Amino acid sequence: MASSLPKNEAEAPKEPIDLPKDLSSIPERSPCLSRIKFLCICSVLPLCNGIINGMLWAANSLHYQEFGWPLWRLGLLGLISALIRIMMTQITSWLGPWFSLLINLIHLGCLVPVLVTVEEEWCVALQIFVSIALDAILCNDAIVFFHYSKTEAQASFATSVQLQCFVLGYASASTIGGIVYDLAGWPGLVITHIVLQMIVCGILLVEPCVHRSIADLCCRKRDAGNADKPMSTIVPDYPLESMAGAAQAPHIGITPPLPGMVSLEEPEDDSNVGRSRFSTDNSDMEEFAKAVPAEGPEQARHQSTLLHPLDDGAVRNRRSRENSQTSQAKATPRQRDSELSRASMRFSGIAGAVPCQRSSLVVPDRLAPACGHQSGDIPAKSRLPRNIWLPALLCGFFSFVYNWAYVVEYVLFAIYFREQHNWNSATWAGVAQSSGDIMAAGILQLIARLAPPSPEKEEAGFNSGFAKKVCYSLTAKPYNLVWLCLWWVIFCLGMTVPNLPIVICSQVLMGTLYVISMQACTSMNTFYSLGDADVFLTLQLNSEALGMSAATLTAMLLYSEVHPNAPFLVSAGLALVALIIIFLGFFFRVGCGESLETKEAKRAERLGLSRQKTWSS
Repeated sequence: MASSLPKNEAEAPKEPIDLPKDLSSIPERSPCLSRIKFLCICSVLPLCNGIINGMLWAANSLHYQEFGWPLWRLGLLGLISALIRIMMTQITSWLGPWFSLLINLIHLGCLVPVLVTVEEEWCVALQIFVSIALDAILCNDAIVFFHYSKTEAQASFATSVQLQCFVLGYASASTIGGIVYDLAGWPGLVITHIVLQMIVCGILLVEPCVHRSIADLCCRKRDAGNADKPMSTIVPDYPLESMAGAAQAPHIGITPPLPGMVSLEEPEDDSNVGRSRFSTDNSDMEEFAKAVPAEGPEQARHQSTLLHPLDDGAVRNRRSRENSQTSQAKATPRQRDSELSRASMRFSGIAGAVPCQRSSLVVPDRLAPACGHQSGDIPAKSRLPRNIWLPALLCGFFSFVYNWAYVVEYVLFAIYFREQHNWNSATWAGVAQSSGDIMAAGILQLIARLAPPSPEKEEAGFNSGFAKKVCYSLTAKPYNLVWLCLWWVIFCLGMTVPNLPIVICSQVLMGTLYVISMQACTSMNTFYSLGDADVFLTLQLNSEALGMSAATLTAMLLYSEVHPNAPFLVSAGLALVALIIIFLGFFFRVGCGESLETKEAKRAERLGLSRQKTWSS
């Protein structure tokens, strides 16, 4: 059937589509794909990791006791695993998401021996080790932050959803582990572990951040292999300003080809005779000049695109070719390859001209030379600004204490209830452990839906009447950490009471308090990071891992060698010390009576410090 279009219109080349100049008007992807990405990154992945992290602790002490293995070995295993977890956190931070995929595949492979037998201690120990040390949640924090860090509200929402899903998985892990252990023993836990780990590996295998990280790793290897090539073959010898007005770029020397090589160059017209294939014309130099941003808002806009390599990088490449769409559409493959070579030259120029704001786990630090020349009081190698060392230490100490107290209770609850209160069912002990965490997740969900916190509401509270202002001054951040420390003291002491209902209430509410403490600490770390992913990860991950690693071995040793109540008394003492130190530290830094944002801004202005936020908008 003949086409309804005229012949000249049907055969006419289509005009290139003009891309919008405003970056914010370009849709990242379809809503369906965005929802699937958000679901996988912020929901499924942390949910599976939460179950994997907590499921084994519902029965590992019971399994050790059943086979007569000493409990201190389980504590030592937990300590070693947590220390390796700290190392893996740093290595993942340096190498990127591809390393997280690698260690999770190793994690999956290490579960094969325990499928054979669960009566050998080394097999069970290997399973417990990989569940702690080789964990995908180490990279999930970074993936969430780099996907959703365009604004503070977006980052807060994404990290909040991730936290709630992780808490839901971690909270239900005790019940799931207890039920599986009572029904199928340790072999049932092994099969459940393998299924969940396969889901985690599947998500990481299709994650675009991991793909980009692998591609960047290959690019770095190629760049390292080509590092010995002389730069004079592609870099002009004259300043850009002297070449911008010339009719033709100066001839640049080329390394002659080897004898006998077959030339793959296409025939050139007379206008290109004598011109090097690495030389550029005026249009390329003009594009180069346009690609180098000047100081001001335009520069900030270009910097922000480096933080979102999945979408903005492609957008930036399309915008750099916006003025030459027609010529590229008609170009031959060989000419397009030449254009790509010139594009790489222009990117090198941009790398030297645009100072970077932060590095990325997804995009390697290609702009490190530019960053190294920045002036400032902080050395180029420092990832934590000097002016936030004190709040970082205070938040880190708080994170250490609440992780210590919760892990002590978490690793002991199964054996503690069986030996001290004659609870022989791992299921009911797990239900009691899970109920507090699930209740906390429900509370956070209600708060997020009915009365979501925001800096504007906090400022309005401080500007209200006397009673409301006093209430906000005592309970708003950072002094909410002080109240949380007080509750940790009360609940840790409640675990030592011989009355079973009080012990159960303390256990349940301790899980709720742990989730609220994690939310408060995450909020403080997000505030002091000012949008900087490296600072956020430094504040968030290291203190958590230190608290968990120190608590496991200490809890087992104190329980088996000193007294069953000794671990909880030590936790109460640490929480009391943290209460005093955190209160005094923040009181002498920011005082009270105004919001933390206002106080920190005034302090920075008084000391002449630059408190620059790096949120994209």
